[in-house]
Amino acid sequence: MILFFYNLALLLALVVGTPWWLWRVATTRKYREGLAERLGRVRQLAGRGGRPLIWVHAVSVGEVLAVTRLVKELDEALPGIFVAISTTTRTGQALARERFGEGRVFYCPLDLPWAVRAHLNARQPRLLVLAETEFWPNLLSGCFRRGIPVAVVNARVSDRSWPRYRRLRGLWRPFLQRLSSVLAQSETDAERLVAIGCAAERVSVAGNLKFDVRATGEAEAVRLLKALRGGLRLVVAGSTLEGEEAALLEAWPRLLQADPRLALVLAPRHPERFAAVADLVEASGYPWNRRTHWQHQPAGAVKLLKPGQIVLLDSIGELASVYSAAAVAFVGGSLVPAGGHNPLEPAQFGVPTVMGPHYANFRAIAEDLRAHEGLRIAESGRLAEVLTSLLLDGTAAAVLGQRGRQAFERQAGATARCVTAILELVGNAGPKDEAASSSAPKSLATGQGTNSVGVGLEVSHVSDAIHGAPRVEAGLDQAKSVDQLPGTGFSARRLLTPLIPAYRLGLWMSERRLGSRAEPVRRLRYPVVSIGNLSTGGAGKTPLAIALARALTERGFRVDVLSRGYGRKSEFALRVDAEGTAEEFGDEPLLIAREAGVPVYVAAQRFDAGRLAEADVAAALADEEVKPVVHLLDDGFQHRQLARDVDILLLDRRDWEDALLPAGNRREPLNAIHRASVVAIPAYDTALENELRAWGWTGPVWRVRRSVETPAVAGPVLAFCGIARPEQFFAGLEAGGLQIAGRKAFPDHAAYKASDLERLIAEARSVGAVALVTTEKDRVRMGAMASCFPEDLPLKTARLQSRIENQQEAIDWLVGRVQAGAADPPL
Repeated sequence: MILFFYNLALLLALVVGTPWWLWRVATTRKYREGLAERLGRVRQLAGRGGRPLIWVHAVSVGEVLAVTRLVKELDEALPGIFVAISTTTRTGQALARERFGEGRVFYCPLDLPWAVRAHLNARQPRLLVLAETEFWPNLLSGCFRRGIPVAVVNARVSDRSWPRYRRLRGLWRPFLQRLSSVLAQSETDAERLVAIGCAAERVSVAGNLKFDVRATGEAEAVRLLKALRGGLRLVVAGSTLEGEEAALLEAWPRLLQADPRLALVLAPRHPERFAAVADLVEASGYPWNRRTHWQHQPAGAVKLLKPGQIVLLDSIGELASVYSAAAVAFVGGSLVPAGGHNPLEPAQFGVPTVMGPHYANFRAIAEDLRAHEGLRIAESGRLAEVLTSLLLDGTAAAVLGQRGRQAFERQAGATARCVTAILELVGNAGPKDEAASSSAPKSLATGQGTNSVGVGLEVSHVSDAIHGAPRVEAGLDQAKSVDQLPGTGFSARRLLTPLIPAYRLGLWMSERRLGSRAEPVRRLRYPVVSIGNLSTGGAGKTPLAIALARALTERGFRVDVLSRGYGRKSEFALRVDAEGTAEEFGDEPLLIAREAGVPVYVAAQRFDAGRLAEADVAAALADEEVKPVVHLLDDGFQHRQLARDVDILLLDRRDWEDALLPAGNRREPLNAIHRASVVAIPAYDTALENELRAWGWTGPVWRVRRSVETPAVAGPVLAFCGIARPEQFFAGLEAGGLQIAGRKAFPDHAAYKASDLERLIAEARSVGAVALVTTEKDRVRMGAMASCFPEDLPLKTARLQSRIENQQEAIDWLVGRVQAGAADPPL
């Protein structure tokens, strides 16, 4: 519920703020760069090569620097795993690409449900590692649902953030308590993290990764400065914010008076301020130059620095290395109440370091350095005095620098502790041993625990009953089916997200009517087994209904199927004639009647279809051997006006991650899963069961493996269909070895016209196809037109099938539930 209100508030803010955002995107580069990626358009990463992936998220430059050594050591410790890095800011992105290579760096998605879902679908990380406190509810929730462990390294709660986190700890706790490992910078940070909701047993103090920061090599700017400074000493002022450059320029005459052989390197924190700081330096009257001007000048044309000259370091990622050339360093963000920046960057080089009094963001580091006399604090108005004293007293400056370096070395080791914790999580998140999996208990008698039955399809060669051509069955799990494809990111339907609360209100009102009995829930005489799903469109319900009908018939049951008969033009309750048409009965009921060989009944109210079925049962009992009767309710999960004894819910990745109508295809929220008796998931999606369990599902899980029986065709084909997820069908045909020269997707349950067939034939000829291939359901909808294709361009049929693997156990469980007369599920 917290996530729902968070997303509602987020979307309302986006809607209200749209004009402002559009203006910022149009006028500001940093808002445009990577926008498509942040909204969910996933850029493929180079060099992954199918390896499992660890996703490390570092917000900006400071975090990228902090995780640099961590990423390097993970690369060395896990050569079989691909480590990818995301950032939020443009400057962080630039530095990450420089440090790690463009091929494994991407922009972190905005915390919008569809954007997060698209990246998680595409990346499929084995583990998410967050640097510091990048807690985003949708990103965390998406990982938790998938069973992806989340580790936080360098975790901290600053003095400035602490009151806000403490006030909102009730909102944060549901997310933070599910973090797998939280590695805090200090004891204070650990205590604060536990106080706001992190599980105490998962929080430990690893130290600050920034104590392990090492310059990755001498930057080009350092080589230039050393070559151009001559006999000058450098004062390096890094990560400065607005107001601090003016203070430094004000202090600059006093520093030059103390030592005329000085030059100042000024490095603003934010690149968008480079131009404003340049104007400020220009107005000061001192000679100055931009760092970026040097790279555009020919070799030998760059002149030596002059005494008093100012260098504007308008580049990204070079400051940490430039500190090494300083005689004294000032760390910005600390003269103004902004929390300061990392004093370790100069301290690691033994450079005497000065900060202002505002260092709350790095309190633990700054206080440790101060305690060991490795840092000087310049109170308000005393910046020139403190810097001058260090420039004039070489011994004091050397001692300060040396103690800073010693404190830095003493605190090192956080990286090793974080790597150890991550290695443990990666091991726990890895694929289970195959032998161990096969020996897992499989009893489903109680319907509880973590038992699961695999549901799959065997490879077989069968005959095409229509054309006599051999067919090959291809498992959809072996195809690059739509369920396995990366998320496509932003869809125009997402703009309808603000309407979801209205849809939820309608669901709530319907629930109230059922709960108050204002809408009656009727029960048939014989048991009902419902087969359904959460979303609109296809999920494999019809093939599973056929498979269950056959299996229960083999067990001695008299089985019938009750259906609404979607798309039929008849109005009354009818028994389906297998020789009839889709217009009379609907395509799916007609297909079930033909394939399963059991009676199928259609009615707008499934209770009426059941009454008609039970009337036929009563009439037949006088002439036939008495058999137990069971009704299969096709697509019945939401049709709760008819009581059922067993609810089989098909669930796949799309349903699990989709949005509610009208912004998505899901008809009900995920909590509706708890109404199910058993959840059936795609067999290939091994992570989905873990995510279900982590989410709270304790009932049995069937793993369903569907396949396509493809006809053997010697040559290219034109494939077409009118089903909810056409990509699955096309992928299955390709997996079965068919050469698809063209493909055409019609709307789900499309009613074919003669003109459609004429266009299909013309297109098939234009692409050089030797046959057309479609689904059985589409062939059923064509009726007599299916026999009108020319002899040189025949219509072939591919069958979508589900057969229960480990059928004995699954049907044993199902029969036990039916015979026991299971209690009504919650309504």
